This record gives sequence, C-alpha cells and structure tokens, in this order.
Amino acid sequence: MGMEIDLYEVNAFSHRPQGGNPLAVMLLDEWLGSLALQILASKGGKPETAFVVRRGEKCEIRCFSAQREIDLCGSAILAAAAVIMDFFDRRLRRMDFVHPQGTVGVWRHGGKLSLDLPQWTLKPRLHPGPTLAALGVEQGEVWQNRDIVVILENREQVAALRPDFSRLAKLPSPLVVVSASDGGQGYVLRAFSPAAGIPEDAATATAHCALAPYWANKLGCPHLHAEQLSPRRAEFECELLGNRVIVASQVLQVRHKLLTLPEGMNLPFSH
Repeated sequence: MGMEIDLYEVNAFSHRPQGGNPLAVMLLDEWLGSLALQILASKGGKPETAFVVRRGEKCEIRCFSAQREIDLCGSAILAAAAVIMDFFDRRLRRMDFVHPQGTVGVWRHGGKLSLDLPQWTLKPRLHPGPTLAALGVEQGEVWQNRDIVVILENREQVAALRPDFSRLAKLPSPLVVVSASDGGQGYVLRAFSPAAGIPEDAATATAHCALAPYWANKLGCPHLHAEQLSPRRAEFECELLGNRVIVASQVLQVRHKLLTLPEGMNLPFSH
C-alpha cells in the first residue's frame, strides 16, 4: 500500500456549501515530486489543489490546477490556513505561507480570515482587440499586469458575459479578469482561466491585487466590497494598507478524507 495523505475539501470566500471557490488541501510531511503533485491535482476532483508542508511557524505551499502549477493562488492559501487553524492549532491567529513568488500572511479575526497580498500596477494593453473579441464585447478598458484586466461600464455587462473560451485560452496571460463598479463603494468581477483548465474561476483573491487599487483610486474609497459573479458567487472585503491589499472573507470546510497514493508516487521534491 502507498502512503496516505490527508485531504480537506474547502470552500474559500463563502460561508455557503455551494458558494465560493471549492479547493482541495493536502498536508504533506515532505515534498513529493512536481509530477506527482500534478497527478494528484488532476485526480482530486477540484479546480485547484493546495499542497502544504509545515516548517515550524511557517508553511510552504504550492498550488496546482488540473493542468498546471499556479504561481500565486490566494484561495489556496486562505483554505490551507483555515484547515491548519481549525483542525490542528486553534490557538493560531496568524500564519505565513511561503510560495514560489514570495510570502503571504494570513490572520484570523472574528469569523473571517484575511490575506496580506501585494498591490499590482496596471499598464494599458497595447493590442486590446483580441481580448475584447474573446469576451464578446466591443468596448472596454484593457489593462495588463500578470493577468489581463478588462474594465466594463456596469455590473450588468459583467454578469451577461458569454466568452469564447477557446479564444481566451490563446491569449498570452492565462487569467483574464473582468470588472465594473457595483454602483456604490465597491465593484464586481468575473475571472476566466481556460488555459489552466478553469473556464471560469469561482473566487479569485489575486484579482484584487490590481482591482482594489484601481477601484480605490476611481471611487475615492480605500475600503471596498467586491462580489465575484461566478455561478457559485463569492464575496470579499478589500482594504488598501500601504503597498499591500488586505482581502478578508469567510471559509467553510466541507469534509476530510484520506487519499492513498500508488506505490512509486512519493518522488523527491523537484522544481
């Protein structure tokens, strides 16, 4: 029999069983090989899987979709923090997660968890036509950072989007985020990542690295409520703090189970 891994199924950014981003969190004693992690993620039945190894007061984390590794996944970090704080050490109020691009802090306050994320600067995208065509819209502001960010006129336009996923998958950035004002002191968004095997992401924490600064400047408000209009829906409270974005929300654990790995999958860690 192969080694057993604890698996926790978690909904991040929602308190509802059918809301937020459904993830799998697997706790490891030591790292498996990247191929083994990718195979596990592809068979886990969730859009994204977080793999965590605890190193004293810090945790190392890697996140995979069914098709590729994701360099920074806020939902995975939030879900992993909830599992450790709820199942292993209820006294914890703050944790640091080391991921391939840096470190993200998470802390608990009341019934919510907060992520400490970087702010990302948006630059105009030089050739917006293919992005707008893939989304099926004629007009919109098109920006670029790690992701492609599109700003539309209103909430209704964002909700009505019916993108061409095959065309989106051919764009140079794997994630396309679309947003608009909610008509008050906040904004709505949707996020698409067909190139990573996720046609529409249920909840996208890293989108707020760019959206929160953009809308804070546009609306003149550093405290913002954001709603992701995916079929599962997700909600976020965002606050600008220096050069950081604090993203707070709720997490719901669904269930815990054990996975048994086939013999030969416990490969050494490799990048």
